[in-house]
Amino acid sequence: MFRLLYIIENEISTISRQTKNLLILFFIVVIYEEMFFPLLELADETGLNIGILELFALILNNKLNLIAIPLIFVCIMSGFPFCRLDYFGMIRMNKKRWLFGEVLSVFLLSFVIVIILFAGTCLFLGRGLKSGTGWGDFMYYFPLQFRELYENNKSFILGAEVLTQGSPIDVCIYSALMMWLYLVIMGLILVLSTIIGKKIVGIVADIVITLSGGAMLFTTGSACWLFPLYHMMYGNHYNMFLAKVKMPKGYSYVFFGIIIVMLMVISLLKINKMEIGEDNSTS
Repeated sequence: MFRLLYIIENEISTISRQTKNLLILFFIVVIYEEMFFPLLELADETGLNIGILELFALILNNKLNLIAIPLIFVCIMSGFPFCRLDYFGMIRMNKKRWLFGEVLSVFLLSFVIVIILFAGTCLFLGRGLKSGTGWGDFMYYFPLQFRELYENNKSFILGAEVLTQGSPIDVCIYSALMMWLYLVIMGLILVLSTIIGKKIVGIVADIVITLSGGAMLFTTGSACWLFPLYHMMYGNHYNMFLAKVKMPKGYSYVFFGIIIVMLMVISLLKINKMEIGEDNSTS
């Protein structure tokens, strides 16, 4: 147990010292400038209130953000795992225990990223936002009562399929869990690529999976569901006009779960062949 905690502590402390972490802060600053501040100005101008959870829902249901967040995560985690399994380390723990520690680290670090994003929206809780579990007036009435303003600011409004099919809590919980699980998949791919001695392959795979999935966000069709990123948008599961379920959200959880289990099983099967004492980060 203590050795597992050592691995997790080592990974967290190493990542926390990286200057690349500033990318997260930069992303939040950009979100503030491009989304939050203009949104609050529109709310003040129209006199419509915004729900306290709508800011977070907007972040995780914006197509460009869904592409940017995983890419930032991959950049920060590009050297992961940092806790190398060398000959000295083998005296203290075996390969499977090392793998278990790295998998736990992936789940924890991915969760921290999502929490940081949520914490960034909490800075606005004192700005007179509407409390409660329902959508604010802005989401419902802005497109109807301020048509001209709406045409120039459509990105600040969630789709009708989101507003009619879920509450802010439902949308935020689903979006946060999906982002967490997606980042876990990205991290597990890096672990697997380290095990097989091809770290660069894992980094490239993460980028390709994210960019190809991001391209699917701008199209429609059954093939889109083969890409994990497409599952992450709450509105993709519903038909905008017929209120018809296109893909049950539970299936998306199962889909992500299968990918995660497969990556862990493959890593477990490959771990015995992992080379010891070599740095695979540039292989």
